[in-house]
Amino acid sequence: MFAVAVGWRRALALMSVTLCACGESAPVPLNDSDVLASVGDDQVTLADYRRYLSRLPDQARNEIQAERLLQAIIDEKLILAECRRLGLDKSAQYRELVQNETRRLSLAELYRRESIVAREPSETELAQMFATSPYSKRVRFSLLMVRDPEKLPPLMAQLKAGADFEELSMEHSQDPRILMRHADMGYHRWGETMPSHEALTRKAFTMAPGQLAGPLAVADGLGAPMAP
Repeated sequence: MFAVAVGWRRALALMSVTLCACGESAPVPLNDSDVLASVGDDQVTLADYRRYLSRLPDQARNEIQAERLLQAIIDEKLILAECRRLGLDKSAQYRELVQNETRRLSLAELYRRESIVAREPSETELAQMFATSPYSKRVRFSLLMVRDPEKLPPLMAQLKAGADFEELSMEHSQDPRILMRHADMGYHRWGETMPSHEALTRKAFTMAPGQLAGPLAVADGLGAPMAP
């Protein structure tokens, strides 16, 4: 749970970027370092607000209410704080997401400054993008999972020699999920697997039919996936 403290009085004054002091005739200007809200140990300053405001189209920038934009900034910081608390900020998937969003915002800012109008892709281009995107595909694999590192090499040697994957996995896997649902993990789409086990799905997307891979380190042991 993250504590949120909001300076609503200052937020309401943002539309005119001044704050009228009680008993004074002249407005008191806000500084970029002034804090509008606190989200745990993080803060939303006037500089943050102005940066978010600058990303909006001109029409939206003139129409949006200060409270709504400030709340959107707070919500974003709450989500990021929760990601950090859960350790998701350390995953490759999270870092890739942040990099992609940073790249998108940078391009949007470049377009705005250079007055560039982004061209809408054609239906053919969209179809090609969808066809080549890993998010439009799914992959199926079977899995052998052990917690003891020394157990996996001899088991993989047996598999390479022709041992039955299902039988060997059910006999030696130390993962209760495999023992409950058998070695076949079913179909997975890109990005659907939990960050703690995404190495298995990412590897499966690169494997040829019948190929065995591993050992792959995941959160609760070492896995050896096999493509059907």
